[in-house]
Amino acid sequence: MAFFDDPNFIISHIRYSFITSDDTGMSELVIVNEDPPPKRILSCGVDSSDSGLESDSVELSQSCDILCDMDIGAHRRRSNTAQRLERLKRERKNQAKIKNVQWRDNPNTLSDEERANLFQKKHSTDREKPSTSLLSHQISLFPALPNNPFSEYAKFDGNAYVGVPTKKINIFLTMLPAAERAYPMPVAVIVSARVQDLVGLVCWQYTNQGKEPKLRESIDYYSLHIAEDDGEVDSDFPCLDTREAISKFGFSMLALVEKPDSAQPEEEQPVVTVHIPNGGFSKIQVETWDITIREILDRTMRRRKGMVKTKYIEYVLERHCEPGVPLDESMTLSACGTLDLCLVRANSKRSPEVADDSSQSLSVVAAPLYQSYRVFVLRGVRPKAEIQLGISGDKVEIDPVQQKGKFWSRPHKAASYSIEAIASCELMDEKNKGKATLRLVCLTANHCFKAYEIEAETGVIKEIITKVNYLLELQPSAARREWQAIRERKLLHRHSFTFGSKLAS
Repeated sequence: MAFFDDPNFIISHIRYSFITSDDTGMSELVIVNEDPPPKRILSCGVDSSDSGLESDSVELSQSCDILCDMDIGAHRRRSNTAQRLERLKRERKNQAKIKNVQWRDNPNTLSDEERANLFQKKHSTDREKPSTSLLSHQISLFPALPNNPFSEYAKFDGNAYVGVPTKKINIFLTMLPAAERAYPMPVAVIVSARVQDLVGLVCWQYTNQGKEPKLRESIDYYSLHIAEDDGEVDSDFPCLDTREAISKFGFSMLALVEKPDSAQPEEEQPVVTVHIPNGGFSKIQVETWDITIREILDRTMRRRKGMVKTKYIEYVLERHCEPGVPLDESMTLSACGTLDLCLVRANSKRSPEVADDSSQSLSVVAAPLYQSYRVFVLRGVRPKAEIQLGISGDKVEIDPVQQKGKFWSRPHKAASYSIEAIASCELMDEKNKGKATLRLVCLTANHCFKAYEIEAETGVIKEIITKVNYLLELQPSAARREWQAIRERKLLHRHSFTFGSKLAS
């Protein structure tokens, strides 16, 4: 090792000798504050005093550029020794997997008989029979599985998919016996299916469960209808369009109904219209003319859920053209001679004017059309106010009318209610001067019932009642059911109090 007493060379050597192996750059900062002697300057490792340069005119120069002699990237080339050692190590590892077997001749020779005994043929005549699998056993139990003609609709079953949006619907099967008809069959269908696909899926599931009676072999004979919670088919609305997507409808209860044959006359499927005392009506489709009045009454009471039949409240059916004459419950529809009936409370009378109501000329189709009426609102001790009552298929609007010259008359407040918020619309009083009064009960935003007493001409009042009750029949709401339940509870409480007073006396 060489010894140097030149401090400039030592400082330069320390600063730049390890720059190629130090990525942090700390080796250049080892001697930063050391100032070399001013008169002796090192340039590329050569003393400036020997080169004849003046020490006062020559500054400290930088070291020579260090050039890397690496060929590939920033890694140094491996030496031949390291490469040879690695190659020997790899060869030893491969040789460890090889096993050398030395071949030696067997000194003992075998005869032909001994060789034949080594590979003797065995006869397996007494081997056991193979055991049958569980799948083969199940197949043997059902050798002749019936063919399901609706198998092509099984792909719409929502239970066969994972992660696919489905919709669950309870289907009432009207072709089942009466004891089983009240229990719906749950069906899960994918939301991308159409109505006709749902019909096929219901028929496929019906056939797989082995229900009786058997279905026809085509979905063209069946349709889906809106059904009540008790399974009663709502015949006021047509069947669902088979071309529409099932996701368009929000019904959770539907009924599978067999379509009538084209050769069957319409008279064999009569539709009975039952009028309600408050101005509404219900259309009930029956299967035959031999149905009794008692069964029609039961179906009407199931449809009108707000009317509660108790021990003190009884209902009867009358001919719409014969008020005050109740029909015998054992009478058949054919013996009745009419399809227009009226539901009235027992021991009560219905006036002939209501039976011959001229406002029935308003059709159901024209009921949703917008119509405005100039009527008056009765406000107790204050004078009545004139308003404009607008009725459409989705809401009822009350707009005040400012009367000129009557500054002391305070106008009525404007209001607007949706059809779902209308609870009742019924006739209150019919005066001799050609005037009549109705009561319109609405459900406010505070969940309170508010009643409006409206006065107008008798024909206008009856037309308003008919129009509103048509809309309420087409769009049943929870507000109407709640109001009817409240009325029935009050009436029941009144009858109970009267009956208790009579017993006490």
